[in-house]
Amino acid sequence: MTGRRTCPIGPRPNAARPNFADPNARRLIFVHLLATSLALAPTLAAFAQTDGQQPDAGQFDGSQTDGGQTDPFAPLPLVLDPVAPPAGALPSADGSATILTPQIAPHAATPLTNAQSSTAPAATPAPGAVLRGLDRVAGTTTDLTVRDGQSVTFGTLAIAVTECRYPTDNPASDAYAHLKITETARDQTRTDPAAKPLFDGWMIASSPALSALDHPRYDVWVLACAKS
Repeated sequence: MTGRRTCPIGPRPNAARPNFADPNARRLIFVHLLATSLALAPTLAAFAQTDGQQPDAGQFDGSQTDGGQTDPFAPLPLVLDPVAPPAGALPSADGSATILTPQIAPHAATPLTNAQSSTAPAATPAPGAVLRGLDRVAGTTTDLTVRDGQSVTFGTLAIAVTECRYPTDNPASDAYAHLKITETARDQTRTDPAAKPLFDGWMIASSPALSALDHPRYDVWVLACAKS
């Protein structure tokens, strides 16, 4: 069997449609609407009679109709049982609802002890610092031992150590050195060799990136404090 298939959903293209201009068609529609209204009249009347009252059991359970037959389209009864308000509920102004008040348990603040308070670790001054310098162009590193108050030259840099400290409880764990690094000669990457120091502050051995020298060729960081 050949031919074009049609969609099973929706009216067919050639299906007959009611002609609303025809008086017989209008009369048929009116009769259909009237029959529908008469069929719904008992249900609407029952709702009107029970407006504002508790419906009797079995009134809308689908077992009683005007003809004594079961109506499958009758609504089920809705019975609301009274529920006691929860603890902490307060009646509203009109008495029709309740307002819940939050119950928050009191919390006592716990004071910090000496062990919990944050204190800076004790540090011991050292006579000098051990530094390491990197020349990125030559690809070489150089270890420098500088005493407090003195300076050394590394490439075109002058490195002065003001002070070096280490943790008292664990001297080998870390080192803190205050350095002042300046340019000693004119370099092509700098137009003003007499400018302020390239670096003037503290460097930490365990965190070299926290406070580092910013130079296109050289890099300097702290290894440890000099013990003698």
